[in-house]
Amino acid sequence: MSHPSISFEFFPPRNPKKIVELMKSASLLVRVKPEFFSVTFGAGGGTTDLTFETALSLKESLHCPVAPHISCTNISKEKVFSVLDSYLEAGLERLVVLRGDQPSGCPAASDFPFASDLIELIRRKYGSSFFLDVAAYPEIHPESASPKSEMLNFRKKVQAGADRAITQYFFNCDAYFRFVDDCQKYGIDIPIIAGLMPITDVTGLRRFSSKCGAEIPRWISKRMDEYSDNREALGDFGVEVLTQMSTRLLEEGAPGIHFFTLNKTDSVLKICANLDLIR
Repeated sequence: MSHPSISFEFFPPRNPKKIVELMKSASLLVRVKPEFFSVTFGAGGGTTDLTFETALSLKESLHCPVAPHISCTNISKEKVFSVLDSYLEAGLERLVVLRGDQPSGCPAASDFPFASDLIELIRRKYGSSFFLDVAAYPEIHPESASPKSEMLNFRKKVQAGADRAITQYFFNCDAYFRFVDDCQKYGIDIPIIAGLMPITDVTGLRRFSSKCGAEIPRWISKRMDEYSDNREALGDFGVEVLTQMSTRLLEEGAPGIHFFTLNKTDSVLKICANLDLIR
């Protein structure tokens, strides 16, 4: 479990005061010496400017590598080039490349039907200028027809030039290890970082999980119900669960953990302290 890759994901605040708060929260996570922070990209590129501003603020304030997300939905080649040129000029040399979610009620309009198409363009235009992380789905993407189609689509992203993958969050470590085994069978050999979501909000977690296909085991769901009116007890339970998961994942070979923070740092700091990762 020595020197695993630890990273944290944020979303870009729309309120300038919230950006200041985020910088303060993120500064606490610097003690973990994360490999990078990532900043999400709204559906259809709805937060393009905010993503850039937040990523740049994190980089300049905390002197830590930052990986802005970029998604395929509702974006043209010209816009991609404009965004990525700005990132390179600002010294942002990491990306998390996603297909992305379609904005509610909007028709699909993109030069890139799949993440692999965008990855291929980035490699063709920028070569190795960017380190590219992509998404992986141990519990199968909700739109995938079968486990086989999921693996074939994932392999396309790797063949297009992905350096590494970060999984969608999960609460079943066996799903992660089975996915890694399947990758080997399909000739996929890039590192696969385990994505984990702290348990801090019952309603939000259930909504996210339903949308992305992340299964919440019954025993966890029942505990969440029990603690739904006690935020402190819920947080303590979540820290215990994710500490146990992180320990097993790292001890059994996961190259790192990526925490989906939802811009909240208390739980992830406690988990990292439990893992002896705070330096």
